[in-house]
Amino acid sequence: MTHTPRWPRSFVTASSALAVLLLVAGCDSVGEGVAPTGITIEPGFTGSERQREAAEEAFENGAPFEVTECLPAAMRVVLEFDNGSREDITRRSENVRYTSSNPAVLQVSNRDIPFLGDEEAVFPRGALLPIAPGTATVSVEFAGFRSSIDLQVNALGEIRPFVDFPDVIAPNSLAEVLADAVVQGQTTSVTTAAALRVEDVGGSDAGPFARVTTLSQRSFVRGLLPSPTQRATLDFALCDRQFSKEFRVAQIQELQIERRNDDGEPLAIGFSELLDATAVFEDGSTQPLNDQADFETEEDADNNVLLLLQVAGRSNSLVLGLSGQQDAAESCPEPGEGGQGTILARFDQDPSIAVPESELPDGAADQPEVESNRLPLTVRPGRAQAIRWRVEAGDGGERVLEIPQGCSVQPGVDGDIELLREDGTKVTVTRRIDREVNYLIGDETIDTSDPSDPDCDPVVDGGDEGSDNDTGDDAVTDDGDSATPDEDAAADEEEPEPVIEVVNRAALSSELRAGAITAVGEVGDEETVRAVLLQDPDLPGFDDGGAEPGEALVREDTLRVRIVEPADCAPLEGQADL
Repeated sequence: MTHTPRWPRSFVTASSALAVLLLVAGCDSVGEGVAPTGITIEPGFTGSERQREAAEEAFENGAPFEVTECLPAAMRVVLEFDNGSREDITRRSENVRYTSSNPAVLQVSNRDIPFLGDEEAVFPRGALLPIAPGTATVSVEFAGFRSSIDLQVNALGEIRPFVDFPDVIAPNSLAEVLADAVVQGQTTSVTTAAALRVEDVGGSDAGPFARVTTLSQRSFVRGLLPSPTQRATLDFALCDRQFSKEFRVAQIQELQIERRNDDGEPLAIGFSELLDATAVFEDGSTQPLNDQADFETEEDADNNVLLLLQVAGRSNSLVLGLSGQQDAAESCPEPGEGGQGTILARFDQDPSIAVPESELPDGAADQPEVESNRLPLTVRPGRAQAIRWRVEAGDGGERVLEIPQGCSVQPGVDGDIELLREDGTKVTVTRRIDREVNYLIGDETIDTSDPSDPDCDPVVDGGDEGSDNDTGDDAVTDDGDSATPDEDAAADEEEPEPVIEVVNRAALSSELRAGAITAVGEVGDEETVRAVLLQDPDLPGFDDGGAEPGEALVREDTLRVRIVEPADCAPLEGQADL
């Protein structure tokens, strides 16, 4: 859906010919002899797409632009010309002047307000700085033009600071500083609205022992050198709130790795699992290093049964079980029955790999690399006999999930996987398989041809050897019929607005948010989403499971999603129970 905002046009026509000449001379790409006609203020709406659209509609109908105390907001000032051209002049020059009718409630920057307590930096011109709940009017003047906008500052409520911040961190490790609060009905990180600083409580001259690091607008504390007590402080200067957390920097005594959910049975071929890496310190404190340790395999190159996958924000801590290979010399070798491999992890405590040595205290670059325990893993053939959404079925057997409008939920999919043990016996385990399934909305379909190597498939029903069918996510289609370009265009024009959006699995099953559903439709809308798992019917130790020749073995389950009234959106639990 493309939404074109229609902003109220509040401006004053210039009364000075000199101002017009100056404006035209100073503006780019508007054409010679073009005259400006006024300025317009466009609010910088935030939140989900649904929340932004609702805010825009309310603003068009005369409601004030709503912002939240403590959290800097944005607006855009646009200069309009008589030929229809528009130019953003929000930060153009000191000749664009901003004022607030109520500075005790909201201030606006003319590059004269320190940036979150940093006297050496200032907020950019036009930044809105909500101080306390209330109302204010912001006015803009530029070369004889004037425009204004009414704002309402809403209360932020309770801030939850230093979420899951450890008591001890390792040299060269990063500990993310998170502060949460409810904003526009959704629990959101508000860390970027605060100044973060670190100081030594004891006033030692041997430091610094830790430093603040910002990566992709996320705030971290990086350990540098084993230390006495340090203090991290989050300063929400705009609304005069401050929070502190004490911690230490210490060398790792032991690095431990394990399967995230170890049920004591082998990994299944074709299914992935998460690995955990934990730093253990001398006093028994721990720090998770899942996304910072480097995992590696120790195994026979001729029997590769473990593949480590790179995951955004999680290093390579996802392991995929492979079948191994019985005879690499054959052009189409028989699928293997898995095997055994070993995984270990390393973490380098030397911060000089990330920080210039000139900025480090003495001895920081001498911190040793640590190596984890060896984690032996067995991989065996396994087949999901059934899959189901992790949503309780109703009396009629239908699974229905209610999601507040604008919120996202990751319900998850379980698979009852039958494993073939090394001794020939079989056991069934239930595991979460979000990353292995495809997600189809409504009447979407997917190519179900055999996902094994098409060049090694036999001729089926007199057709050509092999297959050009794609069995990945790109194989998902709206319907099974081909269509002409004209028919496609007509279908696009008539396509209804979506009710839900679903994160599908990524290449090599590395998408940790796979299956997350966002309610983007209207309250009362309903839609179905199917979890579909395609499996190789030619699995050692198993029959074909009833699959048709040349077709994959399909397991699926259907979930009905119903959109309910907007509410506080619970944050996705990350991957705590994956």
